[in-house]
Amino acid sequence: MNTFQLLLVLMGQGVFMALFTFAIMYGIANVFEIGEQVMDIRITTAFFFLSCMALYGSSFGIFAGVQKDSCGEVKSWKQVAMNALIPTLIHVVLFAIVVFIPWFQGIVGNLLPPDTPAFGKSAAAFAYYTFWATLLGGSLGGTMSGSCKAEDTYDPLKPLGDIELDRPLGNVTAALPNPEIPGFTGLPAE
Repeated sequence: MNTFQLLLVLMGQGVFMALFTFAIMYGIANVFEIGEQVMDIRITTAFFFLSCMALYGSSFGIFAGVQKDSCGEVKSWKQVAMNALIPTLIHVVLFAIVVFIPWFQGIVGNLLPPDTPAFGKSAAAFAYYTFWATLLGGSLGGTMSGSCKAEDTYDPLKPLGDIELDRPLGNVTAALPNPEIPGFTGLPAE
């Protein structure tokens, strides 16, 4: 998968989440006949849980695909699962901002025609912010999922094994001779 295809997948996820959000907000408002009571607890609770589950699930699948494409196989399901939390957490934070600071809804809602119902304006605002939260989280999590964990990673706390040191120098170890640097034979003897 090249970069352009990955961007298309992430954009598709953002559009899917925006449409999903709009369908939840607008659909539940019509089903419960809530009308002008925009921030009804039933809508916000349903929106919150359903959108977080959909975002986590779609991010998990996309990030597993990114890691499989980058590394040849999924090296760490734990890494994929943790990276899928990134867009979900960004979504939760942005959701809280939009719910608790209502004028954020007005920024998007006021762009719609004046005869649009209040719950329609709220649904459009939540969909807009969900789209951008999904793109931000997807780009961060996708980037982190694309990094392959090497099988033999360097651990500075692990003992050095069979390497022989020239001599200890307090807490610092004397430099080993380096054949790549002409004339360098290590630290001078005292």
